[in-house]
Amino acid sequence: MSVTGGDLAAGAPPSCNGAAAGTVVATYFAAAMPGAIGFRFFGTNQARVAVAVTQSGVPAGALPIQ
Repeated sequence: MSVTGGDLAAGAPPSCNGAAAGTVVATYFAAAMPGAIGFRFFGTNQARVAVAVTQSGVPAGALPIQ
């Protein structure tokens, strides 16, 4: 699993988990990759959009899960 942060949230106060003021991000993308025999990738972002990709490489085939 990996999480990629986006742009910093300008003017954000210190967070409750110890991050300094202005160091938290406004957006993110979290992804889960399959193991050695899997082929389905899953991801989500700050807008709570979940995607499933059933191909390797670039997530051009990602579809929102409704």
